[in-house]
Amino acid sequence: LQHLLALRDPFYGQSGLYNSLYENMLTIDSISLHNGTAGIILSGSAFSRGTCDDPRIEGQIAQTVLAVPGVSNVVIILNGMQIGDQRGPNFFPETGFGISLPFVLFWERNGGIPVFGYPISQQLFEGGYRVQYVERQRFEHHPTNSAPYDVLLGLLGTQVAQSQGLLSAPAFAYQQPNNNNANCEYFEATGHHLCYGFQSYWHNHGLDFGDPGYSYRESLHLFGYPISEEFVMNGRTVQYFERARFEWHPQNSPPWDILLGRLGVEVHPWP
Repeated sequence: LQHLLALRDPFYGQSGLYNSLYENMLTIDSISLHNGTAGIILSGSAFSRGTCDDPRIEGQIAQTVLAVPGVSNVVIILNGMQIGDQRGPNFFPETGFGISLPFVLFWERNGGIPVFGYPISQQLFEGGYRVQYVERQRFEHHPTNSAPYDVLLGLLGTQVAQSQGLLSAPAFAYQQPNNNNANCEYFEATGHHLCYGFQSYWHNHGLDFGDPGYSYRESLHLFGYPISEEFVMNGRTVQYFERARFEWHPQNSPPWDILLGRLGVEVHPWP
């Protein structure tokens, strides 16, 4: 890659093949490999000469990396966003970060700031995937999945509960169904109940898969299953889900009396 980026001839070698990177001013910040996927983090400018050069630039870098034995996939991040992103980032001065492809459309379509909060990181390479942290979540790009499942949400509720040693607490223990309360529903998959205001909130929010209203699958993909019962933590009633933490704020007027915990900040501290 260093050799490729150092070439200054627009037509390279005896074949005279066009080199779209001849005017680049790129720096390789880091390279990592995870299960056959190489993450290439670059900064600087590629000096594209137009829309035809954009895929050439990405292709030259990707094909150079794919020539390395053991590499089957390449993720390229330039200046904290997907290389070749013509849309540009939605920049938020509140945190100093922007959201760009492949996450910005998902962020806009599924709730934006009220659901996910502001971006708190650039795009990163973690666990073999392109990711970006927002205040309440982690977006993960899974390019082998068909839309709308190509962008998934991290299991931050489970991750935070585990890191805080909560999974062994009584509220997280598997429960038997309580059939005496009509205001609750039971999730056999995790052995927990969902009741009252939290139940209403869960069913009235979800990802946009095109279903009428908010379907069960849309709510499930946004929050996941409950992994605890309601309990009091730091003086506040909360409940953990695979991808979220619901918090009751009785001093707020509806609909702001139920808020989502800032799990993204807890996993990826900012500032």
